[in-house]
Amino acid sequence: MLVIGVLMLVAPRAAMATGTTACTPILNTATMDYTVGGVSQPQKTATATFTVGDKVIVTAVRQDAAPVSVAPGASGSVLTFLVHNGGNYVHDYGLAGVAMVTGTVNPFGLPADNFNAAGFNVYVESGTTPGYQAAEDTKTYIDEMAADATQTVYLVSTTIPITQIDNDVAVYSLTATTLAGGVANTQGAVTAQGAANACGNTAPTVFADAAGTDDVVRDGKYSSRDAFKVSGVVLTVAKTSTVISDPVNGTTSPKAIPGAIVEYATRSTLTSGSGSVAGLLITDTIPANLTAQINVYGGTGEVQLNTKSGGTSASTNLDSTNLLVTGWGITPGSLIKVNCGVPLTAIGDYCEMKFQVLIQ
Repeated sequence: MLVIGVLMLVAPRAAMATGTTACTPILNTATMDYTVGGVSQPQKTATATFTVGDKVIVTAVRQDAAPVSVAPGASGSVLTFLVHNGGNYVHDYGLAGVAMVTGTVNPFGLPADNFNAAGFNVYVESGTTPGYQAAEDTKTYIDEMAADATQTVYLVSTTIPITQIDNDVAVYSLTATTLAGGVANTQGAVTAQGAANACGNTAPTVFADAAGTDDVVRDGKYSSRDAFKVSGVVLTVAKTSTVISDPVNGTTSPKAIPGAIVEYATRSTLTSGSGSVAGLLITDTIPANLTAQINVYGGTGEVQLNTKSGGTSASTNLDSTNLLVTGWGITPGSLIKVNCGVPLTAIGDYCEMKFQVLIQ
């Protein structure tokens, strides 16, 4: 009589979402027990082994919920992405950005791409300080990212052209490419599908990644698009001069004659755009044959500052020592400089500076 018993021994499955770790050996042993003529015979065994392969899954997903607002002339603007190693083995990842061509669809809707920044660079978050830090986040590839781990990546613009206007859009793509891991602080070679994995044996490498915005399915890569959107403004500047009085007519139909007092007014108005204006400084130069006057506004003010910020109007008389008055002089050629002190945030907001001069 022949009796056969089979026992299967399998290595335990690693408890991780990405499956059993690549390079894990799987041992399977079968045993056979039997008798001959009622006598038990020596046990027979047979063993089969294989090594788990490298299942490559990578994603790179933008983290910005809306286009990143930039101002004309701005530098160091940042698009943020999150790269995820969804496979079952440690890998390095190469990072490449692309400035998309004019007309490329905006991933957030209209309008489409119509400009590029002067340049850009791609950096990896160091983990020292959250958010992009130029002095800290200097690495340009992801080093030794474990299975199921994530890494923040930044695409950082150099300069937004100063000529760009409100609502202009620049679309960028970031692609993460799977590289060989295993050596810290050394960028690995591009991982090839079907090749032996890093275990140094014949366990295969299999690409299982989906297609991103600018790559194809099962290519060991993943790409995602993000965008900058210009938040610009249109400011208008108006300069007027009004004769206040003269030594002959007084304040009744005064004329611009020697001895007359003339008031200059310079107003800057936010007329359109989605951005806001801060740090507005108005500078004026006293022309030849004129002398600036003192104590003409409220009895002590040399300058009158009229503003409208966020729809709220205000008028303030400033003497020449006020912190908002950063330049003052009474003689020809002197510079009068006044900081507005408030931002212009709504259409119709303005900043106006007034001062008076005497015609010599």
